[in-house]
Amino acid sequence: MKVNYILLIIFSVLNLSTKSQLLDSIQNSFTYKPKLLLKLDARNSFISDNSVKYGGLKIGLNYNRTTKIGIGASWITSNYISKHNEEDVKLENINFLTFIEYTFYKSKHWYANIPVQLGFGELKYTNNKEVKANTFIFTYEPAMTVEYRFLKIFGLGFGFGYRFAVYSKQDITEKLSAPIYILRFKLHLGDIISKNKKK
Repeated sequence: MKVNYILLIIFSVLNLSTKSQLLDSIQNSFTYKPKLLLKLDARNSFISDNSVKYGGLKIGLNYNRTTKIGIGASWITSNYISKHNEEDVKLENINFLTFIEYTFYKSKHWYANIPVQLGFGELKYTNNKEVKANTFIFTYEPAMTVEYRFLKIFGLGFGFGYRFAVYSKQDITEKLSAPIYILRFKLHLGDIISKNKKK
């Protein structure tokens, strides 16, 4: 899937509202008392045209179920083997990230979101835990997700987007900029805490 095609879809959704309406909606959501949010992410993507999986954990604040902000981490869960100086090496990457997510549609059970996350971390080749090459990496990941919420505290979501990766290709030769496919399990901690307080 081409980058331009993905970005066209994302920006087309954002254009459903004018810029001022979008900013007003986000700003208004911050007037509400936030609730805690915990996310487990599973992302499928590609490295040098090979399918890989990423795991992720995020914690943040949910303002009126419209705007979510927070921090987290993501890492490659696949055993990705490459070549470096004619030696078999494992590609490893752990990113620390910050994210913001805007919900542009919501009903009783369904939510449609535009999540954006910025990450930074270390990208490295290892062999028997010995680092053979490493570099700093910066990532930018815009996406679109749809979530189904059930039993009031759980959410299941899926979506797609694109990962833009900036790093030294002299040290790490793999191609990491690629489409991403998201699977998500969400636990709404704020709602659980609110229920316990009412008891």
